[in-house]
Amino acid sequence: MDALIAEIAVRRPHFINMSRLLADRAWRVSQIREWLASAPVYGGLTADDIETLSNDPPLPFFILFEAMQQPEAKGQCLGPLGSIIVSEVIFGALHSESESFGSSTTSLVEALANLAVDYYPKNIFADVPEIERMDQLVEFIAELGDLRQAVPAFL
Repeated sequence: MDALIAEIAVRRPHFINMSRLLADRAWRVSQIREWLASAPVYGGLTADDIETLSNDPPLPFFILFEAMQQPEAKGQCLGPLGSIIVSEVIFGALHSESESFGSSTTSLVEALANLAVDYYPKNIFADVPEIERMDQLVEFIAELGDLRQAVPAFL
């Protein structure tokens, strides 16, 4: 975490300064420690576990913790670091496929399918509809994850 935050701070310091969790390591560690110590944790964390996780949280855990700490979002959207990571992946995918994506006949789904060929034996995007709006994305995720009857409600 520290190395990732430091690298972003070099490239885009204003992104880091938007979030006290990112800008103030001591405060970040104390917030994670406090939350881990106060919440009943599955499996029961020891004091050493809490200290280790507070000082060097796994990235997926921190992304969720950061989202939860956004007062206006209440965990319903990513925080600054999560947003940076997701946007970098999307823009990186679009940039690396810019020649083919730039043509009027290539869609985003086709560009992502071209990227997936290197990693998956089949086109995992074949059944993904063209999604143009956030409501379409939410509906697609609800259907994909069988979340229509989820508790708490997804939709």
